[in-house]
Order: sequence, then C-alpha cells, then structure tokens
Amino acid sequence: MIWKNSFWNLVGISIPLVISLLTIGYLSRILGQEKFGLFLIVFSILGYASIFDAGLSRAVVRFIALCNDNVADEKKIIGTSVFIVTILSVGGSLLFFYNINNIVLFLNISDEVFKDVTSAFFLLSFIIPPTIISMILLAFLEGKQQFLKLNIYKSITGTIIAISPLVGVFIIPTLEGAMLGFLIGRVLSLIISYLPIYNYFGSYKVIFDFNTSKELFQFGGWITLSNLISPLMVNSDRFILSNVVGAGSVSFYAGPSEIISRMGIIPGAIAKTIFPLFTKSLNNTKPYELKVYYGLSIIMLLLIAPVFVFSQEIIVLIFGSSYIGDPSFILKILLVGFFFNSLAQIPFSKIQAYGNSKLTAFIHLSELVPYFIILYYMVESFGIIGAAAAWSLRVIIDFLILFYFSKKCKTA
Repeated sequence: MIWKNSFWNLVGISIPLVISLLTIGYLSRILGQEKFGLFLIVFSILGYASIFDAGLSRAVVRFIALCNDNVADEKKIIGTSVFIVTILSVGGSLLFFYNINNIVLFLNISDEVFKDVTSAFFLLSFIIPPTIISMILLAFLEGKQQFLKLNIYKSITGTIIAISPLVGVFIIPTLEGAMLGFLIGRVLSLIISYLPIYNYFGSYKVIFDFNTSKELFQFGGWITLSNLISPLMVNSDRFILSNVVGAGSVSFYAGPSEIISRMGIIPGAIAKTIFPLFTKSLNNTKPYELKVYYGLSIIMLLLIAPVFVFSQEIIVLIFGSSYIGDPSFILKILLVGFFFNSLAQIPFSKIQAYGNSKLTAFIHLSELVPYFIILYYMVESFGIIGAAAAWSLRVIIDFLILFYFSKKCKTA
C-alpha cells in the first residue's frame, strides 16, 4: 500500500517536475541573472506564506483520516478550514502588500530593476489566498488516501502552475509578466482543486463550526509555529545572500537550491502517503517505518548519485553556460544535506501522526537561532558556498534530532 500510493504520488508530480525544470531554465535566460534570482525568491516568499495555512492542511489530512467516512464531520472539517484560511490568507496578502517597499529595499536590488520588481511583488500579494486555499482543498483527498485521484488533480494543477509564468513572459518579457502569468495559473489551479470537493459532497455552503475549529487548531496551532520557523530556515539563505552579497549573485546559489527543492517533491510524495497511514496505525508503525527507511534510502541514493556526478552538466543544461563553476559545487554540497532531509520526512510524519505537533514545533524553534548565527557567519566568510554548507549541516542535525524523538513517540 505504501509503495503503491507513493507511486501514484510520484506519477502525479513527475510531469509538472519535468516541465518546471524546463521552464525555470528558459526563464533564467529570458529574465537575466538578477531578475531570475528574484523570481526564485518568490517561491521562498510563498513558503513563508504557508503560516497563513495555520497548520490546517496537515490537520485536515489527519482528521479526515480519523473520521471514518462520516460525511457530516467531513463537511465540518472542510468548511471550517476553508473559512479560516480564507480570512487568514487575505490578511496575509494585505500585510505583504503594505510592506512591499520594505521587502524590495531589504533585497538590495539594482536601480534598473526596482520598478519591475515592485510591480511583480504587487501581483504576488494576490497569489497568496488561492495558493493557501488550494492546499486545504487537496488535503481532503490526501486524508481519504485517494492518491490516484489526488495526483490526477495535482498533475493538472502542477502543470498549469509550471507553465503559467512562461506564458506570462512570452506576452510581457519582464518579471512582472512572469508574475502575472503565475497569478492566473494559481487562480485556475484553485478552481480545479475545488472539483473533487464538489464531486464528493455536491454543492454545499461553507459553514464555520466552532467546536471543529477548536479541534483543528489544537493540532494545527503547533504546526503553525513549525510553518513559521521552517520556511525561515529553509529559505532565509536566499534573503541573507541577497542582503549581504547583493541580489545579482543570488541566482548562482538559488539555481542549484531550486533543483534540490524540485527534487524534494519525491520524498515529499512518500511522506504524504505515510502520514495518513501512520495516523490510522498508531502504536503499530514499526513495520511500515523499516520498509520506508530502506526503500527511501535506496531511491534517494539512485536519484542523487547521477546528479552528483554530472552536476556541472545538469546546471549548464538547465541554466546556461554562465553557471559554470561554483553552482555545480554548491549543488554537490546541497545534495549531501538533501539525502538526510529526505529521510527526515519519516520521523517528522510519525511524530505528527501521533498528534505530537507541539514537539516538532519546539524542535524547529530550538534550531532557529543557532542556524541563523551559523548561516550569517558562513555567508560573510564564504559567500554562496558557505550558505550551502550551512544549510546541509542544519538538515543533517535536524534529521538526527527528529529520528531520536520519533523513537519515543506516544499518542498525544
């Protein structure tokens, strides 16, 4: 069951993954070094925007898995979650909108691209709500463990999202054009993400249920803290690099980092399978764990080895000849951390499946300050290579901590 569902997850992401790698390669050539680096920072900002999900997409998966096909309860869970994240995500959009100038100034961009970047970030503020609401809608199918159906939808929406910035650049060859296309793609994806809900329940009103919201927040509230801290650690390297060495150099790091990010959807696909499975198999997860650890280790090594060996050729193929040199070495450093970060999906999923989202939040909180200190020192001392080393060191330590505490899991 694990590998069958994981297979459907991998199928669902393979087409968007290939398309997205092709499109970012084209965008790197059209937008130029600085604008392309800033375009990749957009994904980091959307990562931060996950805090406005309030941990509810993860909570929806868990509670849908536990409610045993009770349609009335399922309606309450989806309706309440959509109601809450709509309000939170609109609030997040307004917060981002009123701080655009401060964000652009912090990124230390050149005067030539200032206007284009400001306009692009204005459009980005509208992307946050459809992104967050789509996560809730698709979490329903994940909780139901309907992975074939889920990945048909994700394949369609992922392809639209991957292609949309490219279409925008064809029409308006600027960063603003890419962002306009991205916005349209996200809105279309939101509409498509609603279809499985409509097909399952039919037409129904989104109803807020206070008792359901309390249960969701009891679990999701701690995930919110993780969602606040984790993107800070995952994506802050790009912001600190932009601030310290300038936005023009970020793409040499962000390019390899984006490859790692796209590869990360493979262990993520397996994690999406094991989380609802662990939830339904509390106190009897050991047989599943061993299989997943062994299987995931083999899959990751088979994936990482050729990328490590041919890192230079892959970087140049995707981003162009201007990326010869340091970017391939950075990719190799990041691949080492990526292996351990992939395995970390297993103990992370187990801890949260047991209802101990508070623990993962505290683990991430304890890592935050030490990582920022190390990251800033490494960037100041070694530039983009230092940023890569700091990231890999953090994710290796994170895996070891999660693995230790997962062995002590008890139902919350």
